[in-house]
Amino acid sequence: MASSFKPPGVERLTDIDVADCEYNAEAVEIEGLVSAKSQGGWPRTDDYEIHCFSVVAWRRVGGRLIQQELTILRPVPPQFDYWSDYPAYSVHRLHLLLSQDEKRAIVAGPSQVIDDDSELLAIAGELQKPVVISTSQFGDLTLDRRLDRFEGEPNWNGIPVYITFEKAVFY
Repeated sequence: MASSFKPPGVERLTDIDVADCEYNAEAVEIEGLVSAKSQGGWPRTDDYEIHCFSVVAWRRVGGRLIQQELTILRPVPPQFDYWSDYPAYSVHRLHLLLSQDEKRAIVAGPSQVIDDDSELLAIAGELQKPVVISTSQFGDLTLDRRLDRFEGEPNWNGIPVYITFEKAVFY
């Protein structure tokens, strides 16, 4: 990140989130496994843009594991190439302002890659295994974790067609 970039201070950090949620007053350190879901970003002000990604499993440093998605917002400089900072299935220690319901967070400081967390890395390994559902009508459908949907290419009246189903249809 450019050294001249100054994100909003912790006291104004919640201004970057337009969702209707309450944040805790103090930032915390977590260790989290980055989701395979697609990441996004959008302009917020002339001073910064928002990078949005999520973790699928996380814990406060030294705490118990939580396997619930946590959406994370990160202010970044305009035109910053942030797409490769948090690759799918990587584990990071993050300094965050956490929402009171623990479903959203805002990056409040630097992060670091962690490559020796056996519990989170084991979950990453499990999540990288294919999930296939076999159906009589559409054949095998494979879960695309980036988009959180099942997809397949069955023959329909002799013609191959590409189909997708939201994951919620099967769960």
